[in-house]
Amino acid sequence: MAVTLTYLITNIIRTYAVYLFIKNFLKHSKVSGTVTAAAYGLYYIADAVTYLKMFNLTLNVIVTLSMGFLMGFLYNASYYSRLLASVFLYILALVSEDCTAVIIALLSRTSYYEAISETRLTVIGITVSVLLLFLIVRLVIPLFHHETNELPVLYWSAVFLIPSGCIFIIHNLVKQLLSEGSRSILFVLTVIIILFSINILVFSYIII
Repeated sequence: MAVTLTYLITNIIRTYAVYLFIKNFLKHSKVSGTVTAAAYGLYYIADAVTYLKMFNLTLNVIVTLSMGFLMGFLYNASYYSRLLASVFLYILALVSEDCTAVIIALLSRTSYYEAISETRLTVIGITVSVLLLFLIVRLVIPLFHHETNELPVLYWSAVFLIPSGCIFIIHNLVKQLLSEGSRSILFVLTVIIILFSINILVFSYIII
C-alpha cells in the first residue's frame, strides 16, 4: 500500500516533468490549455496503470516511449522531433533510475536487488528517482534554444547518438555491478558522474 500511494503521489511530479520537457523541446502548442491538461491527465493514468497493474519491463518501455510520442501531437512539430523528444525523455528517466539504484545500494550496503525487497527502500527509491528526473529536466531545459523542427536530421542524429551510446554503457554497467554488492557502488557512481558530465558538456556545445 505504501509503495502504491508513493507512486501515485510522485507520478504527479513525474508527469509535470514530462510536460515541462516536451513543452520546452517542441515549443509551439497547437491546442488549448484544457486539452493539454486532459492529455497529460490521461498520460498520468496510463503510466500509473502500466506500472501498478501490468508491470513488465518491455511493456513499460513501450508505453513510456509511445505516450511521450503521442504527447508530441499537442505541438506543432515534425514526427522526427516528436520521436526525439520521447527518446530523450526516456534517456533522462533511465539516468535518474540508475542514479537512484546506486544511492539505494549505498544506503542499504547490500546489492540493489536485495535492497528493493524492503518496502522502506522501495518508497525511497521511487521518490528519489522522480525528484532526480525533475531536477535533470529543469537543468536541461535552458539548453533548448533552437527550433527543433527547423534543424537538419543529421544534426539531431548526432545529438541523439552521442548521449544514447554513453547512457547504454552506463545502464548496462549499473545492472552488472549493482548485483555484486556495495564494494562496486562507488566505482559505478564515479563512472555515472563522469559520463553524464561529458554528455551535458557535449549536448550544451551542440545545442548552443
